[in-house]
Amino acid sequence: MNEIDAIDLLKKGNLDGLEPLVEKYYFQAVRTAYLIVQDTGLAEDIVQAAFLSASRKIEQLSSAQFGPWFFKSVINAAIKEAKRQNKLIPLDEPEDEFTAHLKDWLIDRQPAPEAIVESQETHQQIKLALRRLTPDQRGAVVAKYFLDMKEIEISRSLNAPVSSIKWWLHTARRKLRQFLSEEKDPNDSPDSQSSLACEKEKE
Repeated sequence: MNEIDAIDLLKKGNLDGLEPLVEKYYFQAVRTAYLIVQDTGLAEDIVQAAFLSASRKIEQLSSAQFGPWFFKSVINAAIKEAKRQNKLIPLDEPEDEFTAHLKDWLIDRQPAPEAIVESQETHQQIKLALRRLTPDQRGAVVAKYFLDMKEIEISRSLNAPVSSIKWWLHTARRKLRQFLSEEKDPNDSPDSQSSLACEKEKE
């Protein structure tokens, strides 16, 4: 069943139309929420609630609107939940090596959200760094680099001015660079620690 037929079924009150939409959007939606709330179970709850909300409000939507509207609701719910849990310049910047790789680090080719970073140290560092951003900054980063949304689209999704979105992204990139450089501090490396130990022995 294609998406248009699925939406038509839902508009007729037939919840069988929800299944194709779940199959199409579920894993990407869970991962989107997970990157913001940093909790797999909570991310799944947010997405399930978003699907139920979509089924109730489907009359307001056309098939072309479903994907963007659905991810808007997921992002907003995830940011709200992250805030509730309290987890934790020229603004038009050219893409550099860091931002070019940020999307690759966020995207996981595996379907399961908990597989986000298991095998790669850089992914683990990104995950830990994301936790140190504010929910708004995290939401903006995920929307831009994971969902490939333009700043104007993020602005509409988060009901915030484009200038705020630019500032959140600017600040988030700066913080992520800072956090990652702290993780890679050469003073913390095994070689440097060995050198320090040797110097202490000589003393």
